[in-house]
Amino acid sequence: MLLQIVGESDFVGVYTTTFEMVAKGLMMIKISNNSINNNNIVIPSYWRVVMRDNIPPLEVGINPHNKSVIKITVFVDADCIHEMKLQHAATRKANILINTDVFQKINDFIDVKGQYYISLVGDTVACLFENNCNISKRYTNSRIEFLSDATNSLCGFVIGSLNESDTKKIMKLSSC
Repeated sequence: MLLQIVGESDFVGVYTTTFEMVAKGLMMIKISNNSINNNNIVIPSYWRVVMRDNIPPLEVGINPHNKSVIKITVFVDADCIHEMKLQHAATRKANILINTDVFQKINDFIDVKGQYYISLVGDTVACLFENNCNISKRYTNSRIEFLSDATNSLCGFVIGSLNESDTKKIMKLSSC
């Protein structure tokens, strides 16, 4: 079950990204958009991909009040890295809004068994939530692009304009 995009907002915030080596052969990528929260503390609800040992190595945090994506955390090791070619699709400068009716309460968690796929292409890193994601739209919001398929499901994201240090960290993982 993928998250459904139910709309878009003209408000484009500033996403911050962090690439941190947390162990040998394991990197954590964090994406945050605190500008949408107007500096208020928001407790998100999470959609998570669960793989081995029921550990969620990928989670997407949704603001239950305004339906925006406010956090993404993904752990990357050599097993997640694949060569992929992303399809071209119509691009809009907008922030996506997610259907929050799937959550029962604030700070709820939806765990989905599955796998995700990471690819480094030039100065971008892509994460797809399905191997056969047919991208039909891209929503650009600063360095972050959210990817949707024909059913308006959020099927991945792209981080653009990586610096040389972050690119090298990912390349080092893929050679593990």
